[in-house]
Amino acid sequence: MLAEGKLSKQHREEKRREDKNEAQMTDFDAILINTMVIRQIHRDKVGISIAAEDGRHGIIRAWALVERKEGDRQIEEAEAVKMAMSKATEEGWHSIIIASKYKKAQRESQQEE
Repeated sequence: MLAEGKLSKQHREEKRREDKNEAQMTDFDAILINTMVIRQIHRDKVGISIAAEDGRHGIIRAWALVERKEGDRQIEEAEAVKMAMSKATEEGWHSIIIASKYKKAQRESQQEE
């Protein structure tokens, strides 16, 4: 009876390790998609960049878009996430993680002053 108890405990420990390793592999296989919205201050331009990377090869795809009209920050960010989801669907990626950033940038001439 004691031997069976030890075996069961070992079996449970191995199962726990296997489950943990499987969860880590799933995270590793997910594609990380970074979106960034950059709005130029005092201009009507908004840039959206999307970069997809995996845990093995780094950046595997990238897209960029410049819009002429400035809008609401939350809407611009939502558009970037929507574009990232569309690109992921086009690429056939099923396991994705999306990280979104928003940045205000000054014109180069103002930064030098």
